[in-house]
Amino acid sequence: MEPNRCCFTGHRRIESSLLLPLTAHLDVTLTALIRMGCLHFYAGGALGFDTLAAERTLAMRATYPEIALHLLLPCRDQCRSWSSEECVRYEQILAQADSYRYVSEAYSAAAMTKRNHALIANADVCVAFLQKQASGTGQTVRAAKAAGLTIINLADRLTPAELSHITR
Repeated sequence: MEPNRCCFTGHRRIESSLLLPLTAHLDVTLTALIRMGCLHFYAGGALGFDTLAAERTLAMRATYPEIALHLLLPCRDQCRSWSSEECVRYEQILAQADSYRYVSEAYSAAAMTKRNHALIANADVCVAFLQKQASGTGQTVRAAKAAGLTIINLADRLTPAELSHITR
């Protein structure tokens, strides 16, 4: 069965040295999924990888106007503690999305978990940026695997040369 629904999950912080190679790998992956018949993409609206994945999906609509971006958001006040620049990016994504839905009214850890489960429930494949297993992203990827989703971890596609700039 060909996947036609994809969700995204990833870390909120992306090393600046990884942004360009990660974006390139994401674009290649999105193109491949679209060509396989994946038309619906679900993002959770968080900072970092969620934002990058949503923006790249929207950019892909120039070439593939048949694809749709759906946002499954934890709560209405998700960006309450973000910078003004981050809030502007969030609002731009929200304005261009094909649909959006809040899974809870107020911010809480439970709202984040509920959002992550909603992403999984609406997908056949999960495109992730997972570098740290002990994280919310790690929990989401494990839940997606348990639900039978195909997992594509873009962190596994980064080459040693791309990773060499990271200081640990």
